[in-house]
Amino acid sequence: MDGSQWYLNNDGRLGGVVGADINAETAWGIFTGSPNIKIAIMDQGIDLNHHEFNGRVSGDAHSGNNHGTLVAGVAAANAMNGEGIRGVDWSAQIISKKVSKSNGSWLGDNTVAQKITDVVAEGAIIINCSWSFPNTVSHTLRMAFNHAYQMDRVVVATMGNTYDTQTRYPGGYRSVIAVGATQNNDLRSPFSTMGQHIDVVAPGGVNDVYANPRNILTTTNGGGYSFTAGTSFAAPLVSGLASLLKGFNNNLTNDDIRQIIRLTADDRGAPGFDPEYGYGRINAGNALNFINEPNEVVHGISYGGSSTKTTLSSWNYIGSNWGLAAGIYHNVDRYKVTKRINFEVPFCSPPVVWMRERQSVCLNSDSPNHGYPDAEITNVTETGFDVTYYTYYVRTSQSGATINRWVPATVSNSKVAYTAVGELN
Repeated sequence: MDGSQWYLNNDGRLGGVVGADINAETAWGIFTGSPNIKIAIMDQGIDLNHHEFNGRVSGDAHSGNNHGTLVAGVAAANAMNGEGIRGVDWSAQIISKKVSKSNGSWLGDNTVAQKITDVVAEGAIIINCSWSFPNTVSHTLRMAFNHAYQMDRVVVATMGNTYDTQTRYPGGYRSVIAVGATQNNDLRSPFSTMGQHIDVVAPGGVNDVYANPRNILTTTNGGGYSFTAGTSFAAPLVSGLASLLKGFNNNLTNDDIRQIIRLTADDRGAPGFDPEYGYGRINAGNALNFINEPNEVVHGISYGGSSTKTTLSSWNYIGSNWGLAAGIYHNVDRYKVTKRINFEVPFCSPPVVWMRERQSVCLNSDSPNHGYPDAEITNVTETGFDVTYYTYYVRTSQSGATINRWVPATVSNSKVAYTAVGELN
């Protein structure tokens, strides 16, 4: 590489920091992608005739605006044609769907929700949304994103370019991977929106027209290339990495992919998670190495366990699932469920273990309780781990109406879906 794509391999030129990149070449040494994976670019259309996408793109053509073509190039430009640039996953298929007109005007929540549903039906595994709004948009759109998540799709969206702290959507939805931006010196891009919902950051440039080489080089309409900047171009780096992970191991779920991207990111900013950098700047090489031999990815589901009951005089439920309306409830039995889960085959050393939220039926002890699946995993050894979670029997509402239902399930029907990664013995 000549340094123009510093975000893939940063050699320190132009005031950059060596290694302030996504470590793409290490990842490509393990895997360069699969044509069986489809990335949906929900944007303003793509130059379907750009030579960087020949034979790999379908869907909506652009109407003059470059944005969708810029995004697509970052994720999936052809690295093997001897021209231009390299995308993160140059083997992936691309589906283009317009969500706005060339002037940026929104096509409407109902239209966009249908397009999200359409790309799921068309087989898109990764859905990239390089746009954001300062509100929750609509129930219709939120449900479309939830549908994609429940169908095991990975949805990636930008944090936004507002220079401040706020929650923007769809990145603010729990089911979406929210991506901020960094510069070639590994510091947060000044425009990158901050917030507690951020997952990770990826290179996005400086947004300074006088510093183009420190921005993101990618494809433009008409077969050309240009530098650009924004969280819009950090997000497709994450989408490309998600595509590589899924292509490398098709058994990975969307929850797995999100967790792997978080776990293998290079921590930046304050130690651990922080609202500027999330879990860190993505590292594609680390991510592929983590699930490469000799490590194996092991899935399991465990039902029930030993339980102890505590009766709560009141419980504040603020969720919207499990068939229970949000509200204050009384005479609620809270069951603390504990269990030692043993692996079918032991590992050589304690593996990394996490809960897969989408497939789990369990809650935490919080009040207010959001109703999201949650479990505490502790005491991980080569042979197993301990798990603790809660389930509830709700008797009456605040108005005195009889409820008498389990939320989310009886002790025996509650479950934890888990993933363990490590070298098997």
